[in-house]
Amino acid sequence: MLEERLNLTIQSKEDKNSINSDDNNINNLNIYDFFDEDAIKTIFENSLGIPKLILDISSKALSLLKSMIIGSSSTTPKQSLLQQEQKMNRKVSNKIAIQACRQIKCQQAKMEYGNLSDIKKEIIYKIMYKERSATEIAAQIRKDRTTVSRHLNE
Repeated sequence: MLEERLNLTIQSKEDKNSINSDDNNINNLNIYDFFDEDAIKTIFENSLGIPKLILDISSKALSLLKSMIIGSSSTTPKQSLLQQEQKMNRKVSNKIAIQACRQIKCQQAKMEYGNLSDIKKEIIYKIMYKERSATEIAAQIRKDRTTVSRHLNE
């Protein structure tokens, strides 16, 4: 999914700039050209597999990488080393993915999700990809509609 989004973004920029993709080898890019394997795992784990969160975290991580590569004049020595490392690598590392997760606040959401009851997790799963009424959810999970409504309100 993320790879498709990246390709669409690259293609739309290519169309705007009228760049010849054969000259730039753009069509041969894949997700591992932008992200380390550990970074991809971190993003997926912290997003709970929710597509919108995956895209939000990935976008934030790429923005952080871009700002590190471009750099800024007011950096601490520790930041400079990380920036130098990223300039050489030019991929989102696990450190950058963790930083992006913190900024998106998905780590906090993941912890709070872990504290939910099983029924609340099941209800969230039912509404994650498709809008459903409390009656529809109640029928699917075999609970009373009022119970499902109460959990949805919480």
